[in-house]
Amino acid sequence: MSKHVTLELTGQAEFEAKVNVYERDLIRDLEKIVKRNTTKTVSAGKREAPTASGNLQKRIRGRDVSKKLRLPGSLARTVASRSRHRHLVELGTGMRANRHGFSRGRMPANNFMARAEASVAQQYSAEIRQRIQRRVEI
Repeated sequence: MSKHVTLELTGQAEFEAKVNVYERDLIRDLEKIVKRNTTKTVSAGKREAPTASGNLQKRIRGRDVSKKLRLPGSLARTVASRSRHRHLVELGTGMRANRHGFSRGRMPANNFMARAEASVAQQYSAEIRQRIQRRVEI
């Protein structure tokens, strides 16, 4: 013998609307945190960069990569120097010579962007964690 139970849910539409508002607010808040910390990382990178010519330092910029990663809003950004010789400064070189045999010397590694990222990373993670863990009544 089976009994039929009818269950009626009320307030489903209101609940879904509140969840959607919460998601939009969360994305908006995370976008602000990402943008603020991208700016801090750019400033730290410019402070840490060697300033022999200034080109490496001037070309440090943040770039939004959210569309490339298929993320909503502007939740992903990269910070790097866009100059042509950035990898030579960051990673260093061994002894080099051009095609005519003239020595171009050696350049030791200068991890200026890694130091800039490390100086901002802890605070950035704490801000993200704090925002995600904030309780909201739905």
